[in-house]
Amino acid sequence: MSRTIYLCWLVLFAKLFNGVYSFQMSTKSSTESFSSESRDNNLIFVHVLCRHGSRNILKPYPNDPYKDLKFWPGGYGELNQIGVQQHFELGGYIRRRYFGLFGNEICSPNLIYVRSTDTNRVINSAKANLMNLCNETIPVHVVPHKNDNILKRGGKCDRGDYLWKKYKKSSSYLKLFKGHELLIKYLEKHSGKRRFEIDNIHSLYDTLWVEQFNGKRLPSWAKRVMVPNGEFEKLAVTKFITFTPTTELKMLRSGYLLKEILDRCKNKTLSELSPDQSQRMYMYFAHDFTVANLLNSLGLFAEPYQPPFASCIFFELYNGTNGPYLKIFYRKSADEDELSPLEIPGCGTECSLKKWYKIYKDILPTKPFDDACKL
Repeated sequence: MSRTIYLCWLVLFAKLFNGVYSFQMSTKSSTESFSSESRDNNLIFVHVLCRHGSRNILKPYPNDPYKDLKFWPGGYGELNQIGVQQHFELGGYIRRRYFGLFGNEICSPNLIYVRSTDTNRVINSAKANLMNLCNETIPVHVVPHKNDNILKRGGKCDRGDYLWKKYKKSSSYLKLFKGHELLIKYLEKHSGKRRFEIDNIHSLYDTLWVEQFNGKRLPSWAKRVMVPNGEFEKLAVTKFITFTPTTELKMLRSGYLLKEILDRCKNKTLSELSPDQSQRMYMYFAHDFTVANLLNSLGLFAEPYQPPFASCIFFELYNGTNGPYLKIFYRKSADEDELSPLEIPGCGTECSLKKWYKIYKDILPTKPFDDACKL
């Protein structure tokens, strides 16, 4: 079955399965909005960063009883039916939240720009989202993985690799494993995996979590450790703070994304936005590490966790009496309608665009990516 046909099948199934709910979501009053922010006439632009929806396992572990592809329609790592539903719902939420910004013009392609990583599950999440955000076709733009230094760290970066290897020898990294030796031996014995580091500890946890989430019965050994907020989970999710542990790694792995967001906002206020000043929303569709890296780099990730499927960050740009300012919101699940703005360290919930540049100057790049990556 081709990937395109598979996505069409998923969307059709999701619509049939979700019939009444989807109808109610798509026919809510177009004037409904969830917060005063979305009704504010001073709101002029929005950046959106979303994780893809629910997916199949990325890869099985050696002793995995569900390694056969018959258990994973579409293949490893592909978006599944639940993921389509999640982003279809999210698209409706975004449409209603920002009705005041778009009115009936939301389907104009020049008003929304959509960018995705070059990964099937992410591209298909964007398409499912747009089906409910706007019935008309809005193109999903994709940057090849090897050239994507904004959302997926695809380009070669010798400096980043050097800093990462150096960090993995540091006491702060090594102490992550201290006290977990028995757990690691237990996981090695039963999973068949060897040479456990933080990446493959999380890989095993993620595989088991996705299998459990998709209704698969876990082996008894796995049930013993797959406990919410248990030792295995807490160890596994520390992965999401190890990507950006230092100022320079924050700059290399999130700084280019943050700079693009801030510069685009600045250009909007100066009437210099390219390719079209009338643009009102820029949407990024990416991965858990994209979301986690940015939150950690902004100082908004005190306790590590895995950003949920279809979680989404909203950067809202306003024209204030004292100049343009940003608010940032984070929606973790479909249960959240009313969102509270996040507190920017040293600035508050309404932070001037000028202050954003000042607060995060140390992680905003001053060189092209290739130059910053030279040893």
